Amino acid sequence: MVTWPFKERRSERGEVELLRALLKLANQLQANLELDAVVRVVATAASETFGFGEAAVLVRDDDVLGTHAAVGTEGELDPDALRTTFAVDAVEALLTERHEIGGCFFIAGNDPDWDVAGVRPLAARGPLARSAWRTGDTLLVPLRGRDERLTGVIRLGSPADGAKPSLDTVGLLGVFATHAVVAIENAREHRELQRVTRELEDQLHVRHDLTEMSRTLLAKLDQRAVFDEIARVLAELVPHDVIGIGLVDAETGSLEPAFANTPDVQTLLEIRPPLDHPLVRPVVRQRRLLSINGDLTEQVPSAFDGVERLPPAMLLAPLATSGEVFGVLGIGRWSKQWFGSREMELTMLFVNLAAIAVDNARTYREMERLAVSDGLTGLHNYRHFREALAAEVRRVDRYHETFCLLMMDLDHFKAVNDTVGHQQGDEVLKAVAAALRQCSRESDYLARYGGEEFVMILPRTSIGEAGTVAERIRTSVGAIDAGSPALRVSMSIGVAAYPDTFSDMDDVLRAADAALLRAKAAGRNCVQFHGQDTPCGPASVEDDDLALVRGFASAAGLDDSEAVGVAAALLATQVAETAAAAPGRGDATKRPVRRLRGPWNGDRLGDETFDALLYCTERWDGAGYPEGLAGEQIPRAARVLAVCRAYLKQAAADERGALEHLWRVAGKELDPRLVQRFIGFIRARRRSGARTGTDA
Repeated sequence: MVTWPFKERRSERGEVELLRALLKLANQLQANLELDAVVRVVATAASETFGFGEAAVLVRDDDVLGTHAAVGTEGELDPDALRTTFAVDAVEALLTERHEIGGCFFIAGNDPDWDVAGVRPLAARGPLARSAWRTGDTLLVPLRGRDERLTGVIRLGSPADGAKPSLDTVGLLGVFATHAVVAIENAREHRELQRVTRELEDQLHVRHDLTEMSRTLLAKLDQRAVFDEIARVLAELVPHDVIGIGLVDAETGSLEPAFANTPDVQTLLEIRPPLDHPLVRPVVRQRRLLSINGDLTEQVPSAFDGVERLPPAMLLAPLATSGEVFGVLGIGRWSKQWFGSREMELTMLFVNLAAIAVDNARTYREMERLAVSDGLTGLHNYRHFREALAAEVRRVDRYHETFCLLMMDLDHFKAVNDTVGHQQGDEVLKAVAAALRQCSRESDYLARYGGEEFVMILPRTSIGEAGTVAERIRTSVGAIDAGSPALRVSMSIGVAAYPDTFSDMDDVLRAADAALLRAKAAGRNCVQFHGQDTPCGPASVEDDDLALVRGFASAAGLDDSEAVGVAAALLATQVAETAAAAPGRGDATKRPVRRLRGPWNGDRLGDETFDALLYCTERWDGAGYPEGLAGEQIPRAARVLAVCRAYLKQAAADERGALEHLWRVAGKELDPRLVQRFIGFIRARRRSGARTGTDA
């Protein structure tokens, strides 16, 4: 039982001691800035200083009052009152003139206002009174701030002297309440300041983390590595159990599975949710964060077929760059720990950063694909083929295995472009690529070598098996519709096996190319093998040099009229060079060209002849003349003629040296692919024993 500390309450000495106690209390309150500590001091001081067996302090939070601290003899405090919150309006209804004693409010335990206000649990539960104070009687001391809003209430009961408080005591309680409310408001402002400081610190911390994460994420260009890093970092920012990422597939109108950290999420993504699904549509169409905290079936009309259950707490966020959503990132918790607003904010901040990283990785992967792929057919390109062939040679040499190489060329493809147009010609090339894919195994390698030429590497394949594949390809290509009844698509194929008698990559490439030339010479639309004893055709009655040029021009893909035109251009250059070396040459360069007649069966020279004559002095690297053309800007007829002229200038004296010279200037002066094909063509002629070219 608390005893009244000031025996001489009405004496001057008692008043002074009481005021000293209040001053000491005020100093304690002002020195403390923690709300819980301040409230405990207020409750304890109210009990001990004013002699009440029960003292509780209720503090306002929004529109309710809750007990923050209470003191009293064990068993005297009402447990329900300590756990219950009270509406501010209900407590204000008690603080009326009817109950007022000075600045405090005394309410008898049997007063009906307790029930009307619905706050009877707030009544004191002290022992039976010895005089005026009875069980349940309560003294309420309001704590009002500067704006007169009710900040809190001190509830007092069971006074030591058993009497109702006097006006002197109430007056001192008013002074005490003034100090208490100032201390509580200071503590609340301090708490708010701490909260704001923590938020700012959290924001700075998050900003720092996001900056570091951006460096890490944006430095990764492998898409899987980016996904792994996203999962790791997001788990630190916003704890979750599952994460999944789906990328938008515009063609199918669904989400394509990209990343999942559990089999359940992988199963969900493999269903490929449609973009119009109630869970997906708000994220993709409206670009907003979707939060699901509760029963999914109540919020979403239709779940995903085949998925037994989804986490009760989920966040779905759009992955978007440049205003376009290209994916959805989702996280979930199996526990009913709902995602708060701060977690949603952090998720969106991070997802915006993650979207840039994912988009960078996708762009890099696409650039890598384009760098090694042919834009029209989707097959690998010439550059990647060279790398793949070198890698296959190294693998075979290491493991003592074998592979076969198929060189394939469409026959008379220029006729397709000339008859039905280049657009239809492109469609034919796409169809050829599709036929090659259909005829190949997963382990086989396909590439577009250039123009209408294709190559295929067949690992661990014998020459006989390669021949079967080649025949299947030739048949499939022959069934392609060229877009005109007058046209027929066919393909010539050369086959070579490694290592066979070859020592390096270039050897097997030349061998396959030579076999392709044999297929052309054998009438096209057939398969020829390296080493097969098949003559290239009857010897031409043309001059050896002209026959060689005409044969190679055909092998390089020029049609008959173009091949004749290149041969005529060679003859014209030879005549011009001879005339230039003779005295009194005058206009000799032009006169023989106009009068040329011969095996090309015509009086007039075609455009190909003049293109070859005009541009045969251009260089592949662009350093030639007359116009400084480079690469494939140079007409093909001129490139063919340039290779033949470079060879013929030295071949009579030193054929081997002439071929070596071609290799040295390939890629600088001459088209490197045509040089490679020309060397294969020469070696094929040599093996067949022919001295003249053929209509390849």
